Amino acid sequence: MFVMVLQQQWPTFIDKLPGAELSIFRSEKERNVMQASWILQSKEQADEMQAIGDQIIIPYRKKLMPKTNRFEGALVAIVNNDD
Repeated sequence: MFVMVLQQQWPTFIDKLPGAELSIFRSEKERNVMQASWILQSKEQADEMQAIGDQIIIPYRKKLMPKTNRFEGALVAIVNNDD
């Protein structure tokens, strides 16, 4: 349900967050457990994403998965083997 809501609603909001990236992960052990991680370009985008989340995500999350963890922070580093 979470992915379906994002797929339907996200195109309406994506232009408000240029350069934003959304990754969705699903637990292999518990198929009903998912995590969404947004990488945003600024604090202003984070504030806008908060408003979007309150509008299109939180109502579904409260119904379907009331137990959640939320983490907000700043990107410290990216480690990869790209040249």
